[in-house]
Amino acid sequence: MIHGYKYTFMHIAQSPPDRWVSWVKVPAMIDGLKGCKFMLFTEADAIFKELTLPLEWQMNYWNFSKDTKVAMAIDPNATFNLDSHGNLNVNLGFILAQNTPRTFEIWEGWNSCVDDQVRFPDCQRWAEDWPREQGAYSSVIRYRYDEPDDLLTIPCEEANGFPEADCECKGTLNYQHYWGMKDLVKEKFIPPMMQMMMQGLQLELLTRKDEVLQKKQGYTFGVDVHKDIGMGKACLKGSC
Repeated sequence: MIHGYKYTFMHIAQSPPDRWVSWVKVPAMIDGLKGCKFMLFTEADAIFKELTLPLEWQMNYWNFSKDTKVAMAIDPNATFNLDSHGNLNVNLGFILAQNTPRTFEIWEGWNSCVDDQVRFPDCQRWAEDWPREQGAYSSVIRYRYDEPDDLLTIPCEEANGFPEADCECKGTLNYQHYWGMKDLVKEKFIPPMMQMMMQGLQLELLTRKDEVLQKKQGYTFGVDVHKDIGMGKACLKGSC
């Protein structure tokens, strides 16, 4: 696969009975991170503009260091995107995590916060209330686990939104999240996919150049062309 990464599309067959279905991403990400040094979770309504650009470049750009546990993008600047403390929510459409004991501690707290009313007395409401697991992380978890490297917040315009969005978040770096116009995803995904396919085809042709490239001295044209190349007599004006 591209860049040597492992890709997984996770389908959860059974919805949880006591909370909104999107909560299943939390234990799913915990399971996924166990087998990786780093894990990137993205949602299905998003694309990468340039598939040849490795994630490591973006990690360096954002200063995602050996001590960083989790990185998420900020939501657009709007009143309905404020958490219970008056700060902008983090958006769960782009989650970059590093496999560390602290990361699992944070995420296990996130996974259990709806049920653990002793440690997280304000979390139960997010079982069903919008924005659900995103609200739990934004309003509860990031304040409960607030060491300097627990959460790296990425500017909204760099890992959230899309060019057509009616806000400041335009997906200007490489990742575009079409939460407002999901019907555009297929159309927008075609150019980067075709670019990647054509680059692969070009590399294949260059690798097999001696096999693919056939050099000819030339061909004879005229009335006797078929006779010259052993295909019978020539035909002129549709009759023989």
